[in-house]
Amino acid sequence: MRLFADARDRRVVGELVGRVVHAFVGIFLGFAGLQLLGMKGGPRVSEDLGLYGLLGCNLLLLSAAIVLRTVFVTSRPME
Repeated sequence: MRLFADARDRRVVGELVGRVVHAFVGIFLGFAGLQLLGMKGGPRVSEDLGLYGLLGCNLLLLSAAIVLRTVFVTSRPME
């Protein structure tokens, strides 16, 4: 008797691993964006905006999209 002999078992485990990886990527990008927003200095893009702030905002936006997608996918039943 093998652990993942059935194709359905492999599919369910693959979906679970994918959901966990998406969640961790979203959380990591959120923390990276917050760290960049908190940094002082760095190159300036304009008079009021630094490169670290711009990258931080973009990473937070990307993180929010990934986390919302993960929540949406997780709320649906597995196929």
